[in-house]
Amino acid sequence: MKSARLLWELDPEWGHAPWRATPQRPERVLHVHLATGEEPQASLCDALASLAEPGGHERIDWTALATPAERHRAVVDAAGRLRPTLIFMQLQRPGVLSPQTIQDARRASGRDDCVIATWCGDVGGVNGPDSTPGDAYAFDLGRHCDLMLYTSSSQVRAHRSRGMACAAYLQIGYDEARYFEGDESQYGTRHDVVFLGSKYQASHFAGMKSAETGLRSEVVGMLRQRFGDRFGLFGNGWGDGVASLPPAQSGEAYRHSHLGISVSLTSQLERYSSDRLFRALACGAPVLVKDFSDAASLGLRDGVNCLVWTHPQEAVDSVERWVAPERRQALRVIGRRGAALACEHHAWTTRLLELSPLLAAARGQSPKVTRPW
Repeated sequence: MKSARLLWELDPEWGHAPWRATPQRPERVLHVHLATGEEPQASLCDALASLAEPGGHERIDWTALATPAERHRAVVDAAGRLRPTLIFMQLQRPGVLSPQTIQDARRASGRDDCVIATWCGDVGGVNGPDSTPGDAYAFDLGRHCDLMLYTSSSQVRAHRSRGMACAAYLQIGYDEARYFEGDESQYGTRHDVVFLGSKYQASHFAGMKSAETGLRSEVVGMLRQRFGDRFGLFGNGWGDGVASLPPAQSGEAYRHSHLGISVSLTSQLERYSSDRLFRALACGAPVLVKDFSDAASLGLRDGVNCLVWTHPQEAVDSVERWVAPERRQALRVIGRRGAALACEHHAWTTRLLELSPLLAAARGQSPKVTRPW
């Protein structure tokens, strides 16, 4: 089943958006859902269901099953009942999936074309380049899966260099159920500009390049000084009692601002955090984007669907110019275009379409692929 040669051939040139293939073959999808209640990822569930032929979809809520034996039995029984062509599992932490369960589910499917894919996301101790217990577990799991999908292109390279031939890239999509455009009257009702660091902790900065940490802090400090209460800052690790924002409210924070801001010095394809950029775009909040190497490959166009900056003072000055009353109508046009870009190219529905050439490669086929731009 595992066709390492074809997977290598499907790699895009790093720094470009993912490959796509059409048409999408209808699948029989067994989704082993491991997300927590805090991040339900409803749009991912819906997108997986949309890949399935009529009557060919089943979802197992892993967290609702109490014991490893119950989980093993649920997956294997469902595989025998559904006879899936795709078993898609979400790996949220080390040790939750048994290689034995994967082997037994494959046998129970009774199909030669059944692809077992694990989407690893950005799991601590699993994606890291060092030999951690979680990393060792991922390699052990990879010996039994057809696809080990990572949201970071750098991790795909690192894992393949160490022999994980089935490692492949599937960029994270944003949750369409939570991040969407709001009523025009909402925008700017609380903040002129908002920075969502999600759940950044002080420890997250320790592993970053010092230049990026310093730039992020410098921009935040300058915006707070210039705009005061007009600047909304969310995310731990900033001091001054700034609290994290519950995921359910993060979309509202974007929709109540005129502008969102993205601070990154690295390729968004190298990081899991790119979904925060897509979230802001999807909410219709124009995004002030730090210029990075693959911005154009993600469809970002300065002055069309986003605003691009290169140094902190330029970012602050740009905010002040664009949130002026006489320019806000033009700013909203940029926001609407950004939302259209996100909806068409960066939602979970699109990400799952980008899975199709990887599935074909795992089955030993040579799909016709195109670039999305």
